[in-house]
Amino acid sequence: MAALPFALGGPLGARGDELTYPLPGADGATIDRDNEVILVRWKNAVYAFNLSCPHQNTALKWVGKDHRFQCPKHKSKYQPDGTFMSGRATR
Repeated sequence: MAALPFALGGPLGARGDELTYPLPGADGATIDRDNEVILVRWKNAVYAFNLSCPHQNTALKWVGKDHRFQCPKHKSKYQPDGTFMSGRATR
């Protein structure tokens, strides 16, 4: 199985740790809560991004039946590639 290397960074990349995640075998999401990483496979592409909603840093939830992420706090919605769809997020 192929793997995706992912470098963790704090403010301005200060942390510099590197982790390796197995590539998902099918469309869906894997969430590493300890390192606050979301790994998504969607339509022949793989995305890795921060677990926190950009509005107020609440941990996002994967809504599998709708193939999207949602912030449980203010209901911001995101596509599997991280693109903002609707809700309160401003960035």
